[in-house]
Amino acid sequence: MSGSDYRSKSDSKSASGGPDSGRPDSGGPAAAGGGRLIILALLLVGLAALLAGGWIWQQLGPVALSVHGWLAIAAGVAGSLLLGGGLMWLSFFSARSGHDDRVRDHDPLA
Repeated sequence: MSGSDYRSKSDSKSASGGPDSGRPDSGGPAAAGGGRLIILALLLVGLAALLAGGWIWQQLGPVALSVHGWLAIAAGVAGSLLLGGGLMWLSFFSARSGHDDRVRDHDPLA
């Protein structure tokens, strides 16, 4: 194996657009403002979804839910959030721990 065949973790990050790639959106004070904008956009989308759901609920007419129905809705929402959060955590963990780099090093098409 020649020296050019082996890439260290820092080399692969800088070559693939990591923090050292020199892109203007790679960090710093400008990126912090972008994060606030994303959070604001997500909050607005969430609020719009809640308002739309409430409006649709009102259009259905009188709907009575028992305690079991409310518990089922709460469990479904909580389970969805936990599943989505867990999968995102696994994705970030895999990317940061180097598992993706090891696969990429052995993939002839990458």
